[in-house]
Amino acid sequence: MNSMNMSSSIDFVPNLTSIIQCNDTLNAPNICTEHPFIDTSLCQDYIRNTSVLCAITINETMITQRALIYENYEIYISEKVYQVPPILSNTSNNSFIETATTVYYKYIGPAATPVEECACTNSLCNQNITTCVP
Repeated sequence: MNSMNMSSSIDFVPNLTSIIQCNDTLNAPNICTEHPFIDTSLCQDYIRNTSVLCAITINETMITQRALIYENYEIYISEKVYQVPPILSNTSNNSFIETATTVYYKYIGPAATPVEECACTNSLCNQNITTCVP
Protein backbone atom coordinates (compact mmCIF):
# COMPACT_ATOMS: atom_id res chain seq x y z
CA MET A 1 0.00 0.00 0.00
CA ASN A 2 2.80 2.44 0.84
CA SER A 3 4.67 1.76 -2.39
CA MET A 4 1.56 2.45 -4.45
CA ASN A 5 0.61 5.52 -2.43
CA MET A 6 -2.96 4.30 -2.08
CA SER A 7 -5.36 5.30 0.62
CA SER A 8 -7.12 2.65 2.65
CA SER A 9 -10.05 0.84 1.11
CA ILE A 10 -13.39 2.59 0.93
CA ASP A 11 -15.80 1.50 3.63
CA PHE A 12 -19.22 1.30 1.98
CA VAL A 13 -21.00 -0.26 4.97
CA PRO A 14 -22.20 2.25 7.57
CA ASN A 15 -20.82 1.87 11.08
CA LEU A 16 -23.89 0.96 13.14
CA THR A 17 -23.42 1.26 16.88
CA SER A 18 -26.82 2.34 18.27
CA ILE A 19 -28.51 -0.56 20.07
CA ILE A 20 -32.11 -1.14 18.93
CA GLN A 21 -34.81 -3.70 19.64
CA CYS A 22 -35.89 -6.03 16.83
CA ASN A 23 -38.41 -8.78 16.35
CA ASP A 24 -36.62 -12.05 15.64
CA THR A 25 -38.58 -15.09 14.46
CA LEU A 26 -35.49 -17.25 14.18
CA ASN A 27 -35.54 -19.42 17.31
CA ALA A 28 -31.80 -19.98 17.11
CA PRO A 29 -30.00 -17.62 14.74
CA ASN A 30 -27.17 -19.21 12.75
CA ILE A 31 -24.57 -17.37 14.78
CA CYS A 32 -25.87 -19.12 17.93
CA THR A 33 -25.76 -22.62 16.47
CA GLU A 34 -22.51 -22.51 14.49
CA HIS A 35 -20.48 -24.18 17.21
CA PRO A 36 -21.54 -26.83 19.75
CA PHE A 37 -19.81 -24.99 22.60
CA ILE A 38 -22.01 -21.89 22.28
CA ASP A 39 -24.74 -21.57 24.91
CA THR A 40 -27.71 -20.96 22.58
CA SER A 41 -29.88 -19.33 25.23
CA LEU A 42 -27.16 -16.84 26.28
CA CYS A 43 -26.36 -16.17 22.65
CA GLN A 44 -30.00 -15.38 21.87
CA ASP A 45 -30.15 -13.03 24.87
CA TYR A 46 -26.99 -11.32 23.64
CA ILE A 47 -28.47 -10.80 20.17
CA ARG A 48 -31.72 -9.50 21.64
CA ASN A 49 -29.82 -6.98 23.78
CA THR A 50 -27.20 -5.80 21.28
CA SER A 51 -28.98 -5.57 17.90
CA VAL A 52 -28.02 -2.70 15.58
CA LEU A 53 -29.98 -3.68 12.45
CA CYS A 54 -33.42 -5.26 12.01
CA ALA A 55 -34.47 -7.12 8.88
CA ILE A 56 -37.67 -8.66 7.56
CA THR A 57 -38.21 -10.88 4.53
CA ILE A 58 -41.54 -11.96 3.08
CA ASN A 59 -41.41 -14.83 0.63
CA GLU A 60 -44.99 -15.70 -0.34
CA THR A 61 -46.55 -16.41 3.08
CA MET A 62 -43.31 -17.04 4.97
CA ILE A 63 -42.15 -14.10 7.09
CA THR A 64 -38.68 -14.05 8.61
CA GLN A 65 -37.65 -11.34 11.05
CA ARG A 66 -34.01 -10.97 12.05
CA ALA A 67 -32.02 -9.07 14.61
CA LEU A 68 -28.43 -8.43 13.57
CA ILE A 69 -25.65 -7.50 15.95
CA TYR A 70 -22.56 -5.34 15.47
CA GLU A 71 -20.40 -8.42 14.94
CA ASN A 72 -22.36 -9.71 11.93
CA TYR A 73 -24.60 -7.04 10.36
CA GLU A 74 -21.85 -6.17 7.85
CA ILE A 75 -21.99 -9.71 6.45
CA TYR A 76 -25.74 -9.37 5.91
CA ILE A 77 -25.36 -6.00 4.16
CA SER A 78 -22.45 -7.19 2.02
CA GLU A 79 -24.44 -10.22 0.85
CA LYS A 80 -27.36 -7.99 -0.12
CA VAL A 81 -25.12 -5.52 -1.97
CA TYR A 82 -24.03 -8.35 -4.26
CA GLN A 83 -27.44 -10.08 -4.52
CA VAL A 84 -29.75 -7.13 -5.15
CA PRO A 85 -28.48 -5.47 -8.38
CA PRO A 86 -28.79 -8.59 -10.57
CA ILE A 87 -32.19 -9.39 -9.05
CA LEU A 88 -33.54 -5.90 -9.63
CA SER A 89 -32.28 -5.77 -13.21
CA ASN A 90 -34.03 -8.99 -14.23
CA THR A 91 -37.60 -7.67 -14.46
CA SER A 92 -39.44 -4.39 -14.52
CA ASN A 93 -41.81 -5.22 -11.63
CA ASN A 94 -39.16 -4.57 -8.99
CA SER A 95 -39.02 -1.82 -6.38
CA PHE A 96 -36.09 -0.32 -4.50
CA ILE A 97 -36.30 2.36 -1.79
CA GLU A 98 -33.40 3.61 0.31
CA THR A 99 -33.36 6.21 3.09
CA ALA A 100 -30.87 7.06 5.83
CA THR A 101 -32.43 4.41 8.11
CA THR A 102 -34.07 1.88 5.76
CA VAL A 103 -33.49 -0.12 2.62
CA TYR A 104 -36.40 -1.94 0.96
CA TYR A 105 -36.66 -3.94 -2.22
CA LYS A 106 -39.29 -6.10 -3.86
CA TYR A 107 -38.58 -8.53 -6.66
CA ILE A 108 -39.83 -11.67 -8.31
CA GLY A 109 -37.94 -14.63 -6.91
CA PRO A 110 -37.47 -18.19 -8.10
CA ALA A 111 -40.65 -19.90 -9.28
CA ALA A 112 -42.14 -16.46 -10.06
CA THR A 113 -42.89 -15.72 -6.39
CA PRO A 114 -42.85 -12.15 -5.07
CA VAL A 115 -40.26 -11.45 -2.38
CA GLU A 116 -40.00 -8.35 -0.19
CA GLU A 117 -36.96 -7.56 1.94
CA CYS A 118 -36.37 -4.65 4.27
CA ALA A 119 -33.58 -3.71 6.70
CA CYS A 120 -33.84 -0.82 9.13
CA THR A 121 -32.09 0.87 12.06
CA ASN A 122 -35.05 2.00 14.20
CA SER A 123 -36.31 -0.04 17.15
CA LEU A 124 -38.97 -2.60 16.25
CA CYS A 125 -39.03 -1.42 12.65
CA ASN A 126 -39.28 -5.03 11.48
CA GLN A 127 -42.61 -5.79 13.18
CA ASN A 128 -44.12 -6.10 9.71
CA ILE A 129 -43.25 -4.94 6.23
CA THR A 130 -45.30 -1.73 6.48
CA THR A 131 -43.46 -0.55 9.61
CA CYS A 132 -40.17 -1.12 7.83
CA VAL A 133 -40.92 0.42 4.41
CA PRO A 134 -40.40 4.19 4.37
